[in-house]
Amino acid sequence: MLVIEVRFLAGRFHATPWGRSVNEGQVEWPPAPWRLARGLIAVWHRTTPTASPSETATMERLVAALATPPRFRLPPASRAHTRHYVPDFQGDTSKILDAFVVVDPSAPVRFVWDSVTLLNDEAALLSSLLRELPYLGRAESWVEARVGTIDDGPSSAEPVTGPFDSDDDLVRVLCPMSPTAYAAWKSGREAADPKPARSKKARAPVPATLLEALQASTEELQKAGWSHAPGAVWVPYRLRADAFSTTAPRARSGADTPLAPTVARFAVAGAVRPRITDALFLAERQIRPALMKISDGLPVFSGKDEAGQPRAGNAHAYILCEALGGPGDAGRVTHVTVFARMGFDDAARDALHRLRRVWGSGGHDLQTVLLGLGTPRDHAGSPRVGGSPLCGESRRWVSYTPFVATRHPKFRADGSARKVEDGWSVGSPEHDLRRLLLEDGYPTPTSIERIQPDVSSDVPVSSWLSFRTRRTQGEGRRASSPPLGFRVVFPVPVQGPLALGYGAHFGLGAFRPDPSG
Repeated sequence: MLVIEVRFLAGRFHATPWGRSVNEGQVEWPPAPWRLARGLIAVWHRTTPTASPSETATMERLVAALATPPRFRLPPASRAHTRHYVPDFQGDTSKILDAFVVVDPSAPVRFVWDSVTLLNDEAALLSSLLRELPYLGRAESWVEARVGTIDDGPSSAEPVTGPFDSDDDLVRVLCPMSPTAYAAWKSGREAADPKPARSKKARAPVPATLLEALQASTEELQKAGWSHAPGAVWVPYRLRADAFSTTAPRARSGADTPLAPTVARFAVAGAVRPRITDALFLAERQIRPALMKISDGLPVFSGKDEAGQPRAGNAHAYILCEALGGPGDAGRVTHVTVFARMGFDDAARDALHRLRRVWGSGGHDLQTVLLGLGTPRDHAGSPRVGGSPLCGESRRWVSYTPFVATRHPKFRADGSARKVEDGWSVGSPEHDLRRLLLEDGYPTPTSIERIQPDVSSDVPVSSWLSFRTRRTQGEGRRASSPPLGFRVVFPVPVQGPLALGYGAHFGLGAFRPDPSG
């Protein structure tokens, strides 16, 4: 048995099926073995530019071994897309659809060949190529690939060898031909057209071997007039009906109402981007008013109901700033995450799409680019691959921006602190943070401890007092205690974003998974 595991580090697989237009919004799932074989060949050319005859022979045997259609074990997945308006050289804009499959970055796609056993040199070559494979599909589909262990679990997708009578889906998957099948196809192709055709495109020679056929770039195939990739064959696969069962947690208005996204993430650009220490000012004075104006004061952005009264709970939008720049740009806001548990309906999504510019401090305007809508899991991941630390999942969380308590400490007549049964000082910042976590539905933390900022992080401040913590608009209860940082440990992993306390809806009190583990 041979198993190849591929993890999509950004949680997305971007690949348009062969023969389909990008703007059709179609997604390839499962990933085509033909695509994987071509990716491995591309790595082989990059890492072995002058292959010896024996190395070429080993590569040919490896490709032949992978030509058998595998079965798949697929992680839970969902379809998604973004829409972009791209200007051309004449100034006109065209709408481009970017469809992709969303998966858990830690859950691998497993290609399983039950009857394939590699020789030692083939196995060594495959392992080295998988280690160097940067992406699968389009270039933004970053991967980590390796040879996996024996997998006897149930298949999510497998070739159909007989009549199809199932409630599952029947899909076409592009696989490489076997060398024998390719030789027969090549002979038939040449026998059917022995004379040069009038069309220049049709004169393209048939590649001599399967390895040569798989090396041709898509551009070369299109220029040569191939309507179907030489060396490839469509294989019917049974895809389990629940292959796309994962859906985003969104607000429901009825049993059959489609779910709505809860996270919108923006990139921020400008001549002078504000510092993360001004996150409260940027969110409260610039971004929220812009969203309020665009949306005519939708409740998800205003935090008020139709009667103008504050909504109970914290279901409306949090506007959380992030500083994810490099060493020369540390501490400057690069991204903004807008999170609302109540979800964004059609009108709210339209407003988020229309948010293009806000005015920064000092008269410098900021451009905002919507990166995508989805769930916290959709946007979780390392900043190196475009993820948001605030949307992660962890047991241990540390302050990203300072927590400002909303209640005052309580004391007895003799001046000692009042305590509850489990030893917490009533009204202390720690007790207030614990109370707010429980009110938001999080499990009781096992520990809460104060911490100082990490000056070597992407928020390079030496004191939590460096942050602007006084709101300039609206109301909000605030205690007399200074802004503080905390490390919170839960008994089980919890999903972000976490933002609590005074000014939490405008960027204060934000937490991220503890980078120290």
